[in-house]
Amino acid sequence: MESKNLAALVEYFESGCKKEELLGVELEHFVINKETRKSLAYENGLEIILQRLQPLYGEAIMSEGRIIGITGSNADITLEPAAQMEISIHPSPFITEIRDIYNHFTTTLAPILEEMDCELFCAGYHPVSKAADMPLIPKKRYEYMDEHFKSTGTHGLYMMRGTASAQVNIDYKSEDDFRIKYRIACLLTPVLSFLFDRSKVFEGAPYDKKALRDFIWKNVDPARVLPPKNSLNMSFTDYAKYIYDMPPIFILRENEAVYTGNKPNREIFADKLLTLEDIEHITSMAFPHVRLKNRIELRMADSMPIEQTLMFTALVRDIFYKCASDDFEKSVPSHVIAGLEGILKSAEY
Repeated sequence: MESKNLAALVEYFESGCKKEELLGVELEHFVINKETRKSLAYENGLEIILQRLQPLYGEAIMSEGRIIGITGSNADITLEPAAQMEISIHPSPFITEIRDIYNHFTTTLAPILEEMDCELFCAGYHPVSKAADMPLIPKKRYEYMDEHFKSTGTHGLYMMRGTASAQVNIDYKSEDDFRIKYRIACLLTPVLSFLFDRSKVFEGAPYDKKALRDFIWKNVDPARVLPPKNSLNMSFTDYAKYIYDMPPIFILRENEAVYTGNKPNREIFADKLLTLEDIEHITSMAFPHVRLKNRIELRMADSMPIEQTLMFTALVRDIFYKCASDDFEKSVPSHVIAGLEGILKSAEY
Protein backbone atom coordinates (compact mmCIF):
# COMPACT_ATOMS: atom_id res chain seq x y z
CA MET A 1 0.00 0.00 0.00
CA GLU A 2 2.89 2.37 0.73
CA SER A 3 4.13 2.29 -2.85
CA LYS A 4 0.61 2.94 -4.15
CA ASN A 5 0.10 5.87 -1.79
CA LEU A 6 3.46 7.40 -2.66
CA ALA A 7 2.56 6.99 -6.32
CA ALA A 8 -0.79 8.70 -5.68
CA LEU A 9 0.99 11.65 -4.08
CA VAL A 10 3.44 11.89 -6.98
CA GLU A 11 0.55 11.75 -9.45
CA TYR A 12 -1.13 14.62 -7.58
CA PHE A 13 2.03 16.72 -7.87
CA GLU A 14 2.36 15.80 -11.54
CA SER A 15 -1.20 17.02 -12.11
CA GLY A 16 0.10 20.50 -11.35
CA CYS A 17 2.39 20.51 -14.40
CA LYS A 18 0.97 23.00 -16.90
CA LYS A 19 2.07 25.24 -19.73
CA GLU A 20 0.32 28.31 -18.33
CA GLU A 21 2.15 30.36 -15.73
CA LEU A 22 -0.49 31.76 -13.39
CA LEU A 23 -0.30 33.62 -10.08
CA GLY A 24 -2.48 33.00 -7.05
CA VAL A 25 -2.56 35.34 -4.05
CA GLU A 26 -3.76 34.65 -0.51
CA LEU A 27 -3.87 37.57 1.91
CA GLU A 28 -4.87 37.34 5.57
CA HIS A 29 -6.25 40.30 7.54
CA PHE A 30 -7.10 41.09 11.12
CA VAL A 31 -10.58 42.55 11.50
CA ILE A 32 -10.18 45.13 14.25
CA ASN A 33 -12.24 47.74 16.06
CA LYS A 34 -11.28 51.22 14.83
CA GLU A 35 -11.07 52.69 18.33
CA THR A 36 -9.62 49.91 20.48
CA ARG A 37 -7.63 48.20 17.65
CA LYS A 38 -8.60 44.89 19.24
CA SER A 39 -9.55 41.91 17.11
CA LEU A 40 -13.14 40.93 16.51
CA ALA A 41 -13.87 37.36 17.51
CA TYR A 42 -16.06 35.03 15.50
CA GLU A 43 -18.83 35.15 18.06
CA ASN A 44 -19.05 38.94 18.31
CA GLY A 45 -18.49 40.00 14.73
CA LEU A 46 -16.99 37.71 12.10
CA GLU A 47 -19.97 35.36 11.88
CA ILE A 48 -22.25 38.36 11.27
CA ILE A 49 -19.86 39.80 8.67
CA LEU A 50 -19.77 36.52 6.73
CA GLN A 51 -23.56 36.15 6.93
CA ARG A 52 -24.03 39.62 5.44
CA LEU A 53 -21.28 39.23 2.85
CA GLN A 54 -22.35 35.79 1.61
CA PRO A 55 -25.45 36.76 -0.47
CA LEU A 56 -23.33 39.37 -2.27
CA TYR A 57 -20.37 37.11 -2.90
CA GLY A 58 -20.92 33.37 -3.27
CA GLU A 59 -21.76 30.05 -1.65
CA ALA A 60 -21.41 29.60 2.11
CA ILE A 61 -18.84 27.22 3.61
CA MET A 62 -20.31 25.65 6.75
CA SER A 63 -18.82 23.96 9.83
CA GLU A 64 -20.95 22.48 12.58
CA GLY A 65 -23.96 24.33 11.16
CA ARG A 66 -22.26 27.75 11.14
CA ILE A 67 -20.76 29.80 8.34
CA ILE A 68 -16.95 29.94 8.31
CA GLY A 69 -16.29 31.00 4.73
CA ILE A 70 -17.58 31.81 1.26
CA THR A 71 -16.73 30.31 -2.13
CA GLY A 72 -16.85 32.91 -4.89
CA SER A 73 -16.40 32.76 -8.66
CA ASN A 74 -12.88 34.22 -8.62
CA ALA A 75 -11.92 34.19 -4.94
CA ASP A 76 -12.73 32.41 -1.68
CA ILE A 77 -13.17 34.11 1.70
CA THR A 78 -12.21 31.99 4.71
CA LEU A 79 -11.32 32.40 8.37
CA GLU A 80 -8.03 31.42 9.96
CA PRO A 81 -7.97 29.97 13.52
CA ALA A 82 -8.70 33.17 15.50
CA ALA A 83 -10.97 34.72 12.84
CA GLN A 84 -8.26 36.31 10.69
CA MET A 85 -10.07 36.92 7.39
CA GLU A 86 -8.33 35.55 4.30
CA ILE A 87 -9.08 36.17 0.66
CA SER A 88 -7.71 33.48 -1.66
CA ILE A 89 -7.70 34.86 -5.20
CA HIS A 90 -7.97 32.20 -7.87
CA PRO A 91 -4.99 31.83 -10.24
CA SER A 92 -4.68 34.55 -12.87
CA PRO A 93 -2.04 35.54 -15.44
CA PHE A 94 -2.51 39.23 -14.68
CA ILE A 95 -1.59 41.20 -11.56
CA THR A 96 -4.10 43.86 -12.62
CA GLU A 97 -6.86 41.24 -12.48
CA ILE A 98 -5.70 40.15 -9.01
CA ARG A 99 -5.85 43.80 -7.92
CA ASP A 100 -9.37 44.22 -9.33
CA ILE A 101 -10.63 41.07 -7.60
CA TYR A 102 -9.19 42.27 -4.31
CA ASN A 103 -10.69 45.75 -4.75
CA HIS A 104 -14.11 44.19 -5.40
CA PHE A 105 -13.75 42.25 -2.15
CA THR A 106 -12.89 45.33 -0.07
CA THR A 107 -15.53 47.48 -1.77
CA THR A 108 -18.21 44.89 -1.04
CA LEU A 109 -17.01 44.49 2.54
CA ALA A 110 -16.50 48.21 3.33
CA PRO A 111 -20.11 49.23 4.19
CA ILE A 112 -20.51 46.19 6.45
CA LEU A 113 -17.32 47.02 8.35
CA GLU A 114 -18.26 50.71 8.54
CA GLU A 115 -21.57 49.90 10.24
CA MET A 116 -19.67 47.84 12.81
CA ASP A 117 -16.99 50.54 13.29
CA CYS A 118 -14.32 48.07 12.13
CA GLU A 119 -11.59 47.86 9.52
CA LEU A 120 -9.14 45.42 7.94
CA PHE A 121 -5.58 45.55 9.23
CA CYS A 122 -2.52 43.91 7.67
CA ALA A 123 0.57 42.99 9.69
CA GLY A 124 2.58 39.91 10.54
CA TYR A 125 1.36 39.99 14.15
CA HIS A 126 -1.70 41.50 15.80
CA PRO A 127 -1.21 45.19 16.77
CA VAL A 128 -2.96 45.06 20.16
CA SER A 129 -4.73 41.83 21.14
CA LYS A 130 -2.87 39.13 23.02
CA ALA A 131 -3.04 35.57 21.77
CA ALA A 132 -4.57 34.13 24.95
CA ASP A 133 -7.47 36.59 24.66
CA MET A 134 -8.42 35.55 21.12
CA PRO A 135 -10.78 32.55 20.94
CA LEU A 136 -10.73 30.05 18.09
CA ILE A 137 -13.51 29.84 15.55
CA PRO A 138 -15.89 26.83 15.84
CA LYS A 139 -13.91 24.35 13.74
CA LYS A 140 -12.65 20.99 15.05
CA ARG A 141 -9.54 21.26 12.86
CA TYR A 142 -8.29 24.19 14.90
CA GLU A 143 -9.17 22.65 18.24
CA TYR A 144 -7.08 19.59 17.41
CA MET A 145 -4.19 21.67 16.08
CA ASP A 146 -4.26 23.92 19.12
CA GLU A 147 -4.00 20.95 21.48
CA HIS A 148 -1.39 19.14 19.38
CA PHE A 149 0.98 22.12 19.20
CA LYS A 150 1.15 22.29 23.00
CA SER A 151 3.33 19.18 22.85
CA THR A 152 5.45 20.04 19.80
CA GLY A 153 6.74 23.55 20.51
CA THR A 154 6.41 26.75 22.49
CA HIS A 155 4.64 29.11 20.08
CA GLY A 156 1.58 27.32 18.71
CA LEU A 157 -0.72 29.63 20.68
CA TYR A 158 0.86 32.72 19.09
CA MET A 159 0.97 31.29 15.56
CA MET A 160 -2.68 30.30 15.42
CA ARG A 161 -4.12 33.40 17.00
CA GLY A 162 -1.69 36.27 16.45
CA THR A 163 -0.12 35.88 13.00
CA ALA A 164 -1.21 36.76 9.47
CA SER A 165 0.57 36.28 6.15
CA ALA A 166 0.64 37.04 2.45
CA GLN A 167 1.17 34.11 0.08
CA VAL A 168 1.87 33.84 -3.63
CA ASN A 169 1.32 30.58 -5.51
CA ILE A 170 3.13 29.70 -8.75
CA ASP A 171 3.00 26.96 -11.38
CA TYR A 172 5.61 24.60 -12.79
CA LYS A 173 5.81 23.05 -16.26
CA SER A 174 7.50 19.77 -15.36
CA GLU A 175 9.27 18.00 -12.51
CA ASP A 176 12.57 19.53 -13.61
CA ASP A 177 10.98 22.98 -13.68
CA PHE A 178 9.53 22.32 -10.23
CA ARG A 179 12.95 21.25 -8.92
CA ILE A 180 14.58 24.49 -10.10
CA LYS A 181 11.79 26.73 -8.80
CA TYR A 182 11.61 24.94 -5.47
CA ARG A 183 15.37 25.26 -4.97
CA ILE A 184 15.37 28.97 -5.84
CA ALA A 185 12.38 29.61 -3.57
CA CYS A 186 14.13 27.90 -0.66
CA LEU A 187 17.37 29.82 -1.28
CA LEU A 188 15.48 33.12 -1.42
CA THR A 189 13.38 32.43 1.69
CA PRO A 190 15.62 34.42 4.11
CA VAL A 191 15.77 37.31 1.64
CA LEU A 192 12.01 37.43 1.02
CA SER A 193 11.29 37.00 4.74
CA PHE A 194 13.50 40.01 5.45
CA LEU A 195 12.09 42.18 2.64
CA PHE A 196 8.45 41.53 3.51
CA ASP A 197 8.68 41.62 7.30
CA ARG A 198 5.83 43.66 8.85
CA SER A 199 5.89 42.46 12.46
CA LYS A 200 6.54 45.46 14.71
CA VAL A 201 4.53 44.37 17.76
CA PHE A 202 4.42 41.16 19.77
CA GLU A 203 1.77 40.61 22.43
CA GLY A 204 1.04 44.33 22.62
CA ALA A 205 4.68 45.43 23.07
CA PRO A 206 7.12 46.85 20.45
CA TYR A 207 9.26 44.21 18.74
CA ASP A 208 12.62 45.58 17.57
CA LYS A 209 14.03 42.46 15.88
CA LYS A 210 13.38 41.09 12.42
CA ALA A 211 11.20 38.21 11.21
CA LEU A 212 8.98 37.74 14.27
CA ARG A 213 6.43 35.63 12.42
CA ASP A 214 9.20 33.41 11.09
CA PHE A 215 10.54 32.91 14.62
CA ILE A 216 7.07 32.02 15.88
CA TRP A 217 6.47 29.47 13.12
CA LYS A 218 9.82 27.75 13.69
CA ASN A 219 8.84 27.15 17.31
CA VAL A 220 5.46 25.58 16.58
CA ASP A 221 6.32 22.11 15.28
CA PRO A 222 9.77 21.69 13.66
CA ALA A 223 8.83 18.43 11.91
CA ARG A 224 6.23 20.20 9.75
CA VAL A 225 7.70 23.72 9.60
CA LEU A 226 11.43 23.48 8.89
CA PRO A 227 12.58 22.87 5.29
CA PRO A 228 12.26 19.24 4.19
CA LYS A 229 15.41 17.23 3.48
CA ASN A 230 16.64 17.51 -0.11
CA SER A 231 14.91 20.88 -0.42
CA LEU A 232 17.81 22.10 -2.57
CA ASN A 233 17.34 19.19 -4.99
CA MET A 234 13.73 18.20 -4.45
CA SER A 235 11.85 15.64 -6.54
CA PHE A 236 8.14 14.81 -6.44
CA THR A 237 9.02 11.49 -4.80
CA ASP A 238 11.15 13.23 -2.15
CA TYR A 239 8.26 15.52 -1.25
CA ALA A 240 5.81 12.61 -1.27
CA LYS A 241 7.97 10.78 1.30
CA TYR A 242 8.21 13.97 3.39
CA ILE A 243 4.42 14.18 3.52
CA TYR A 244 3.92 10.46 4.08
CA ASP A 245 6.18 10.48 7.14
CA MET A 246 4.38 13.43 8.76
CA PRO A 247 1.59 13.20 11.38
CA PRO A 248 -1.51 14.92 9.93
CA ILE A 249 -2.86 15.63 13.47
CA PHE A 250 -6.32 14.62 12.26
CA ILE A 251 -7.95 13.06 9.22
CA LEU A 252 -11.31 13.72 7.60
CA ARG A 253 -13.97 11.03 7.63
CA GLU A 254 -17.44 11.80 6.27
CA ASN A 255 -16.75 15.52 6.67
CA GLU A 256 -15.79 15.01 10.31
CA ALA A 257 -12.30 15.62 11.74
CA VAL A 258 -10.90 12.58 13.60
CA TYR A 259 -7.89 13.22 15.85
CA THR A 260 -4.86 11.05 15.06
CA GLY A 261 -2.21 12.62 17.32
CA ASN A 262 1.39 11.68 16.56
CA LYS A 263 0.61 8.85 14.15
CA PRO A 264 2.26 9.54 10.77
CA ASN A 265 0.40 9.22 7.51
CA ARG A 266 2.51 6.14 6.83
CA GLU A 267 0.80 4.39 9.75
CA ILE A 268 -2.68 5.86 9.35
CA PHE A 269 -2.91 4.87 5.69
CA ALA A 270 -1.00 1.59 5.95
CA ASP A 271 -4.08 -0.35 4.80
CA LYS A 272 -5.97 2.38 2.97
CA LEU A 273 -5.43 3.97 -0.42
CA LEU A 274 -5.21 7.75 -0.31
CA THR A 275 -8.16 9.57 -1.88
CA LEU A 276 -7.90 13.02 -3.44
CA GLU A 277 -9.54 14.46 -0.30
CA ASP A 278 -6.91 12.71 1.85
CA ILE A 279 -4.08 14.05 -0.30
CA GLU A 280 -5.39 17.61 -0.26
CA HIS A 281 -5.69 17.42 3.51
CA ILE A 282 -2.33 15.87 4.39
CA THR A 283 -0.41 18.20 2.06
CA SER A 284 -2.13 21.16 3.73
CA MET A 285 -0.86 20.01 7.15
CA ALA A 286 2.78 20.62 6.21
CA PHE A 287 3.90 24.19 6.92
CA PRO A 288 7.31 24.86 5.34
CA HIS A 289 7.89 28.33 3.89
CA VAL A 290 7.89 26.73 0.43
CA ARG A 291 5.05 24.23 0.22
CA LEU A 292 4.02 21.91 -2.59
CA LYS A 293 0.46 20.95 -3.36
CA ASN A 294 -0.33 20.93 -7.05
CA ARG A 295 1.28 24.38 -7.15
CA ILE A 296 4.26 25.85 -5.31
CA GLU A 297 3.23 28.10 -2.42
CA LEU A 298 5.56 30.85 -1.20
CA ARG A 299 4.51 31.46 2.40
CA MET A 300 7.33 33.60 3.86
CA ALA A 301 5.84 37.11 3.64
CA ASP A 302 3.92 38.86 6.41
CA SER A 303 0.44 40.18 5.78
CA MET A 304 0.71 43.63 4.19
CA PRO A 305 -1.48 46.15 2.38
CA ILE A 306 -2.54 45.18 -1.12
CA GLU A 307 -0.07 47.55 -2.82
CA GLN A 308 2.86 45.81 -1.13
CA THR A 309 1.31 42.39 -1.67
CA LEU A 310 1.12 43.13 -5.40
CA MET A 311 4.78 44.21 -5.31
CA PHE A 312 5.61 40.85 -3.73
CA THR A 313 3.55 39.13 -6.43
CA ALA A 314 5.30 41.04 -9.22
CA LEU A 315 8.71 40.19 -7.78
CA VAL A 316 7.76 36.51 -7.58
CA ARG A 317 6.49 36.61 -11.18
CA ASP A 318 9.69 38.17 -12.48
CA ILE A 319 11.98 35.79 -10.58
CA PHE A 320 10.14 32.55 -11.22
CA TYR A 321 8.53 33.09 -14.60
CA LYS A 322 11.20 35.21 -16.27
CA CYS A 323 14.45 34.15 -14.60
CA ALA A 324 13.89 30.75 -12.97
CA SER A 325 16.26 28.45 -14.79
CA ASP A 326 19.77 27.11 -14.45
CA ASP A 327 20.90 30.51 -15.75
CA PHE A 328 19.45 32.16 -12.63
CA GLU A 329 22.09 30.68 -10.35
CA LYS A 330 24.82 31.29 -12.91
CA SER A 331 24.01 35.00 -12.76
CA VAL A 332 24.32 35.13 -8.96
CA PRO A 333 27.82 35.18 -7.38
CA SER A 334 28.77 31.73 -6.11
CA HIS A 335 29.58 33.00 -2.62
CA VAL A 336 26.03 34.40 -2.35
CA ILE A 337 24.52 31.03 -3.33
CA ALA A 338 26.84 29.28 -0.86
CA GLY A 339 25.82 31.67 1.91
CA LEU A 340 22.12 31.16 1.23
CA GLU A 341 22.60 27.39 1.17
CA GLY A 342 24.35 27.55 4.54
CA ILE A 343 21.54 29.58 6.06
CA LEU A 344 18.92 27.22 4.67
CA LYS A 345 20.67 24.06 5.83
CA SER A 346 21.07 25.43 9.35
CA ALA A 347 17.45 26.68 9.33
CA GLU A 348 18.71 29.96 10.80
CA TYR A 349 16.43 32.25 8.85
